Amino acid sequence: MNFQNLYRNGYRVPDETFTGRRTINLGGSQIELVEGMTRSGGSGGMIDAYFPEEKALFVGDYILSRRMYPHDWGFFDMTPIADWIKTLEQLEALDFTMYISSHFENGTKQDIVDFRTFLEKLQLAVLDGIEQGLSVDEMMSTIRFDEYQDWVNYEIEMPLNVQSAYYNLTGLVDCESLGVEVPAAPPRSGVSAPACYAGADIPL
Repeated sequence: MNFQNLYRNGYRVPDETFTGRRTINLGGSQIELVEGMTRSGGSGGMIDAYFPEEKALFVGDYILSRRMYPHDWGFFDMTPIADWIKTLEQLEALDFTMYISSHFENGTKQDIVDFRTFLEKLQLAVLDGIEQGLSVDEMMSTIRFDEYQDWVNYEIEMPLNVQSAYYNLTGLVDCESLGVEVPAAPPRSGVSAPACYAGADIPL
C-alpha cells in the first residue's frame, strides 16, 4: 500500500503500528488488538479486536461459522494453512463467548474450534494424498469429510477446498486446467505464492 498516495488524497496515514498484540483504551474500556497471519499473504496486517470485559471478539472475514472456505479467496490467500491454524489457536486462547464477523455469520468459540479442526483434517488428508502420489483430481473426488455436509456450500466447495489446499501446500498451479492466462516468464525461484504455468504443474 502506498501511504503517500493516500495522504495526498486526503486519507490519514497511520502514525502508530504494532505487531503481535496491543492494548488500547476507548471510552474507558480496554480493547486488545490481536494480529493474525491469515488473509494477508502471510505478511500480517489482519487485526482482530478483543473486548475482555464483554467477552466479545470482533474478527475479520477469515473466520467462518459452519461454512466452507470460499475457493475464490485464492488457495487460502497464499498463506500457509499452518499459519491459519496458528491464528485460530491464538484466538481460541482468549476468554470470549461470541465473535462478531466483519462479513459472514457471527459465532461462538466452538465455531472457531470447529473451523480450525476442519483445516487440520484438510491439511492432513491432502498431505497424505500427496505422499500416496495421488493427483489433485483424485483427491478432489475422494476426500469428502461427510461430517461437514451441513456446512454452507459443502457440495460446491468441498472438492474446491481440497484443490485449494493442494495448491497451497505444494506451491503448484496448472494454469490451463484453471482457465488462467499463462505468464510469459517462468516463476521466480523462492516465490511463496503459487504461479501458473502451461501444461503441467511447475514447482516454484
